Amino acid sequence: MKRIIAVLMVLSMLTMGVPLAAANETRDSDVEAMLPVLDSVMYAMIECNRAYSPDNSEYFWTTLAMIAVNWDIDNPLSEVVDPELRVPRRLMQEYAAAAFANYTDLLPVEQDGLVRYDEAWDAYFVGLGDKGDIETRISGYSFLEDGTVEVEVVMSSFDEVELYTMTASLEPNPYADAVTGGTYAYSVSEAILSESSPDYRIRSIMREGDEEEIAEVRYYSPYGYQIWYDPDLMERTSSDDDGYDEFAPIDPDALMPVSLTVVPVEAAADEIDELFHEAVADHRAGGWDMGEIETGELDGGMSFAVCEGVSDGVVVRLYLLKGVSQAYSVTAVFPEEATEGYGARLDIMVGTIAEG
Repeated sequence: MKRIIAVLMVLSMLTMGVPLAAANETRDSDVEAMLPVLDSVMYAMIECNRAYSPDNSEYFWTTLAMIAVNWDIDNPLSEVVDPELRVPRRLMQEYAAAAFANYTDLLPVEQDGLVRYDEAWDAYFVGLGDKGDIETRISGYSFLEDGTVEVEVVMSSFDEVELYTMTASLEPNPYADAVTGGTYAYSVSEAILSESSPDYRIRSIMREGDEEEIAEVRYYSPYGYQIWYDPDLMERTSSDDDGYDEFAPIDPDALMPVSLTVVPVEAAADEIDELFHEAVADHRAGGWDMGEIETGELDGGMSFAVCEGVSDGVVVRLYLLKGVSQAYSVTAVFPEEATEGYGARLDIMVGTIAEG
């Protein structure tokens, strides 16, 4: 009898005009509504340099913070208290239930972490920030017989180049009614990140005392080295026929002078150090207040020597970079007042130089 009733109900729905397509549209919209959560899960893996880690406090709170600041800052339950966003416990619970299928309770916050808890407010305070010109989209998904959903997410740079892809598994959110109020019908149970382009990346840097997320591109020089730089800030202004590479700000209103010049050194190995010392001496003779020469090794394996000088409010940094088969003379120039801005960014660029 029950089977007959069930069949009659289905037939009744079809004849009364309740199309199955409506149910499918609801399922689709439920998956699309997960984009803020999926983007933040993905972003946290990049930011924390770790796999999907629901039990790791840093990863847990980075994910929730990104949902709040990047996607839900206008939620009426939250309030911007510059330079932070105050998010009530209830809302953080909603985010956590959607981001982590194994969620049972909010993890303790880390001391000096991205998020802090205020007992008086029973709320969490998240530092405001900008994730940069990065776009994330759901590129495809499929519904499985067990009720779960397999989703693919793509993160692209400012010029629509794919940076990362993520495959994630979603399962029905057990807290959808009690906690989320239906906002997120699913919870993330698994996520795997892969890098799409080896020549584009996202990373955190410090600029003028603030942490900032940037997308970098890798430039392969015809002179045998590679360097990473932020194409939203700098551009290569030299040509392949100049015999050197020069990078300068894109912004025409930027403080001047600002430039980074990389020149291959054509000299015998035993003469390279002498030429660098001569360049430092020439600057001293020309009125530059040059400091001491410091040495070290770049992340890419090249050794370096650097000497900084100042003259009339302008800073010059002279670098000598030596690799296995090639040496380079690098000169960074910027206004002294831009030391924490362009000065820091140019030094970061130099730090990425490697042979190849």
